[in-house]
Amino acid sequence: MTKNRARKPKLTFQSAILIGVVLTVAVILILKAQRSSIDAAVRLLSTTTGSGTTAVQVSSPTRVATSTPTTSTPADTPDPAKPDPPTARPDDPTAAGLAAADLAALPPEAQVDWLLAEKRPIFAFFHSNTCRQCTDMTRIVDQVYPDFNGRVYLVDVNVYDKGNQNLLRRANLRAIPTLIFIDRNGEAKGYTGVMPADALREQLESLAGGQ
Repeated sequence: MTKNRARKPKLTFQSAILIGVVLTVAVILILKAQRSSIDAAVRLLSTTTGSGTTAVQVSSPTRVATSTPTTSTPADTPDPAKPDPPTARPDDPTAAGLAAADLAALPPEAQVDWLLAEKRPIFAFFHSNTCRQCTDMTRIVDQVYPDFNGRVYLVDVNVYDKGNQNLLRRANLRAIPTLIFIDRNGEAKGYTGVMPADALREQLESLAGGQ
């Protein structure tokens, strides 16, 4: 008497097609999720780029930061052999009498903090010395700003200077060149890209005349 052997189920043609469809849908969903993440990042970068100004915020501490910013990047760790030079603080008795030459000698972040505390109009110029748009914008700034020297305070920020990394975080910088205009009340507007000379002159005139 022949024993019945258990037969292994065979993969039918229809089953193979169904499995293939399921795998294809899974791959499409994964790629779509990745694309959504990339699109979100692109939108984040593009929101500050264009021909108009956008509202920005530069956080204002109660005093000038005198310690090196905390960061997870080893390259930003200060050299213990080279301590940071002393900087003036807005709450110092002598801060109000800080001369223009002394102000220019301070790091950009200390300049911003002092100017914010003194309610001075600020033009913060974030750039590098190598990108083409940055060098184009630098020429425009050199052309226009001298007419406002003493009425609006220019803070020149090289984004590749490691000492400026904390200021970049505070300004929430996303691209360069970026121009931030801060009035006497601490209200700020930002512009990313090459601003035409006439538009820059108009912004600086508004800062210089604002009360």
